[in-house]
Amino acid sequence: MSGEKSLNQYINEVLDSHILQIKGRNTQMEKVVIGEMKHSDLREAVVVTQQPWFMDILDKYNIYFFSPKKIVKPMMSLLFYGDSDCEPAKSISRFGKVSHIYRHVTREDLDSIPEMQGILNDPRFADEILSWGKYQIVVLSEVTLLENPLPLTKEYINHPRIIVNRETTLAKFLGAKKIDDLFN
Repeated sequence: MSGEKSLNQYINEVLDSHILQIKGRNTQMEKVVIGEMKHSDLREAVVVTQQPWFMDILDKYNIYFFSPKKIVKPMMSLLFYGDSDCEPAKSISRFGKVSHIYRHVTREDLDSIPEMQGILNDPRFADEILSWGKYQIVVLSEVTLLENPLPLTKEYINHPRIIVNRETTLAKFLGAKKIDDLFN
């Protein structure tokens, strides 16, 4: 009898499934579409840091994960700083244009997000991502590998952690030769 469902378990599962089909799933997930927002409500460009595993996700799926603990203010673009294990190391090597952000995402919501389907079927990433439970997911319409990455110079007075979630402008980004130039 072990491993078999009781009649009550079976009835509850059937009822839950039926109610879900009729009423839909109750979720607090929110989709913020950047193109539908006022320019004044957006940050222009934000620096984020990546480790190689996350850089692989970015390169293959155009997805970035913010911590779900603090809701980020929407932005038009992201500048990706690779840590010392990335190639190239200690530099901003990618630029991404933000399409939309999913906030307040739970494990149960992941299956309803079209952009997550490929990554959830990828054995290199799925188990780890599924273990998190809560998410804030940024979907990028494009990610560009920079021909000339912006290096972190020895003169840079801030630790790389200080540049995380720090805002700059696209004009400064386009004219920058090093990370310092983004914040002058």
